[in-house]
Amino acid sequence: KLPESLGRLKFLRSLDVRGTKVTTIPQGVTKLERLRHLMAGNGMLHDDDNTISSLPSRPCFSWRAMSSISARKLARKLTVSSSIGKHSGVWLPDGFGRLKSMHNLGTVDVGNDGQRILKDISKLAGLTSLEITELTDRDGPEFCNMIHELVSLRDLEVRSRSGRSRSLHCLNMIESPPTHLITLRLCGHLGRLPSWIGHLQDITKIKLLATELEQDAIEMLGDLPNLTGLHLWRMSYIGRELRLGTG
Repeated sequence: KLPESLGRLKFLRSLDVRGTKVTTIPQGVTKLERLRHLMAGNGMLHDDDNTISSLPSRPCFSWRAMSSISARKLARKLTVSSSIGKHSGVWLPDGFGRLKSMHNLGTVDVGNDGQRILKDISKLAGLTSLEITELTDRDGPEFCNMIHELVSLRDLEVRSRSGRSRSLHCLNMIESPPTHLITLRLCGHLGRLPSWIGHLQDITKIKLLATELEQDAIEMLGDLPNLTGLHLWRMSYIGRELRLGTG
């Protein structure tokens, strides 16, 4: 547990409590007007280049890479992994939206008091990196409003609530996605990718977990001109064979 006296560190710019048992950010943190980076909880892997260098011996599906695939047509790197890892986030106090200097924020648990927390985050106009977990369809409208306000986002991670209701269908409600998004990580059932993902012209890396996509969704990603990394984790694709080209 972090002490309330943390709010006295008025020159603090970075707070990193990842890998600890901290689940709640104290109210005192809302006084840290210079805070730019708050890193907590455990998100999806950020750099698979060092952790997953090849296909696992038993991947989540059998696959075949066709010889005619081009780097510009799909990704220059494909990673298939059966690992998931444990994810967790932290609860944010009321008034967190006052921290206008915030650039990097994650991982935030919106499972309880989600609408209030999402509304607070939407006030952080300078936010460039955001990780959210325990999102439900019930909070979908407020989540979409938040995304509309965060025009500077470059890195986004969204995970649904765990359990049977593991759904990210609320992503289909987004009308104004971050146009300059570079990295996108999604964990939760989709079935089909939201259409706006196909218009992310600056996106370079996409990581998917438990999305249960089919072949046509993967083909849509092939039209992204700058995509260089596609990472498919367990249950991200439910087909028996992944086709990356024709011929």
